[in-house]
Amino acid sequence: CTINVTFTPTTSGSLTGDLTITDDTIGVGGAMQTIPLSGTGFEPVVSSPPPIVLPPPPTSPQPFDPPASGDAPAVPKPEPGRPVLPDHPFSAQPILPATASPALRFSSSSLTFAHQGVGTSSGTLSIVVVNTGPDSISSFNIAASGDFTQTNTCKDSVAPGASCTVDVMFKPTSPGERSGTLTVVENGSDGKSATFAVTLTGNGEGSASGRVTGETPAPSARAPE
Repeated sequence: CTINVTFTPTTSGSLTGDLTITDDTIGVGGAMQTIPLSGTGFEPVVSSPPPIVLPPPPTSPQPFDPPASGDAPAVPKPEPGRPVLPDHPFSAQPILPATASPALRFSSSSLTFAHQGVGTSSGTLSIVVVNTGPDSISSFNIAASGDFTQTNTCKDSVAPGASCTVDVMFKPTSPGERSGTLTVVENGSDGKSATFAVTLTGNGEGSASGRVTGETPAPSARAPE
């Protein structure tokens, strides 16, 4: 048969005991068998949980003092020849009445054209206009000023989530830096309207006569004497 022995120390250190078995070995009743037992007791180790570090209390908001006139940071000039995209697409800054909410988002807040010969037309740069509002836009009034012209696909009603495209072209009338504005007025189906503006810039090269500035004119032919 099998005898299972368990050890439950009541104190730490080396502990001993006996397992005594009384039987009738060799036909003699009351015979005793003794088996020595030993073990070592240890104090239980209780681990403490790590301390809880609370974040510092929030500081009181500091009053905002707007910069004085002339102290505003300079806006970096865009690289010529490439459209200037905002930090997040479809986030052109609108010019809005105080009671209107913007329902349009633009793929760019400005367009910058490469250097273009005076009197010649550039290729087109495009802006995607997205209706992010809950209502359809019934119509648009779109115009470009300065040396810029536009064509667009925003002819019909634009449903929520739908988009249309405005293509802008640059034809400088004189040399130097040229600027204009693409103005987009959206007329909502709810009867409200809002105006948005996109900045247009470019550089004209040459002169209005078609001759590049600084070019030496060719000598005129003389009739033989």
